[in-house]
Amino acid sequence: MFIKRTIIPLLVLMVFVAAFTAGCFNKSAKDTNATPASVGVIDMTKAVQAHPKYQQLNTLKQQFNMLVAQAQAQSKQQPGSSLSSVKPLQDHAALNTAFEQEYKEKMSAKQSELHQSLVAKADQLRSQLATEFKEYTDEIDKEYQPQIFSLQLKLKTLQLSKEELAAFQAELEKVQQIRSDKLAVKEKQLTEQMDKTMAPAQVAVEQELAAYSQQLNNQLAQKAAAKGAEIEARNSAVADANRLANAATSNQIREIEQQAGMKKQEASVLEQAIIQDVRDKAAKVAAERQLDTIITNIQINVNAVDITEAVIAEFKKQ
Repeated sequence: MFIKRTIIPLLVLMVFVAAFTAGCFNKSAKDTNATPASVGVIDMTKAVQAHPKYQQLNTLKQQFNMLVAQAQAQSKQQPGSSLSSVKPLQDHAALNTAFEQEYKEKMSAKQSELHQSLVAKADQLRSQLATEFKEYTDEIDKEYQPQIFSLQLKLKTLQLSKEELAAFQAELEKVQQIRSDKLAVKEKQLTEQMDKTMAPAQVAVEQELAAYSQQLNNQLAQKAAAKGAEIEARNSAVADANRLANAATSNQIREIEQQAGMKKQEASVLEQAIIQDVRDKAAKVAAERQLDTIITNIQINVNAVDITEAVIAEFKKQ
């Protein structure tokens, strides 16, 4: 709650009408020898400020203003309620991002590790099959290479007719084709053997990667739950601290408001007492000087007696 500063009026416009003798009111309207009414004027501001208790009134007003300013300052410093609602969302978002990044990095490292292991096994098997293929090629060459060489030599050295040349050439191509076909069959067999041998290893790698992913997810989920609980506990503590601080500040503000209200009431009572005292003293001076009317703070030229100093002099007699 904010306290709006209240300005306590200092000046009250008042008119004192004093009847000093019964004869003044009983004179006939036709009496041409009646004395003109006497008028007095008083500077209320000056009279009030000269009152012995004016300094006390001024002190009360200053104290009231200080209390109002203090309450406003306390209200501005009061902790907000947005921290407990916004900060947890920010923490959880950052936490999820961190765990997602950790999962990606560890999965990438594991996948690279398993891939390298699979590649190493494939290279080893490929080397073995290459050796086997070379040995088979050597055996095939022992069988077919002499025939090929002999036919090639005949084609280059013998004087052959066109028909003989065609026959030798056809036989050479046939032998070469048989050799190539056998090597192709062997190569296909070895390729199928490699695929068959590597298939279980590939499945094992995929299963191991899936198991690792599940294990990693469980670990990170546990870490996230623990960290989330820590965040919730921290934010709950912050929220509790904010509520306590708000409650304490609100209590302080209420106390200050109550003090300000009391100061305001005290100042108002004292001000009214000062004004009433000024009225009483003005009435006394008016009676002593036989003035019919007293007006306050007049701003126009009138034929009136200024009794301000006389009223102030009355204060000094107290």
